[in-house]
Amino acid sequence: MRTRLRSLLASPGNVVLVAEPEDGGLVGWIHGVLSQFLESDRRVEIGGLVVDERYHRRGVGRHLVERVEAWAVEHGVMQALVRCQTRRAEAHTFYGSLGYTQAKTQMVFRKPLSLQSKPSPEPKRI
Repeated sequence: MRTRLRSLLASPGNVVLVAEPEDGGLVGWIHGVLSQFLESDRRVEIGGLVVDERYHRRGVGRHLVERVEAWAVEHGVMQALVRCQTRRAEAHTFYGSLGYTQAKTQMVFRKPLSLQSKPSPEPKRI
């Protein structure tokens, strides 16, 4: 975790913000990442948002999301995206209350890679 956090904090396309109570400690965090894909405009994606259950419904999550959105606008980005597992109905309600609308339903596929993986031969030019 420490290595990943250092890497993210060193990248200008990432932001990690934390929420702390007045008496110290950590009650929540959010990770925002700027992304650009060929088929879509530049956007900020909420890579993760965690708020301690004891602080749910106190505006902590809302504040963290608003801070990431403001950071994105400062970087010239005018669209935000967040992915939620289908079973997380409470998160769906939360993001809906912030103005997010469902854009699509998809499946996520993963494949572990190894150093022994070899690339396919060069494709023929057409």
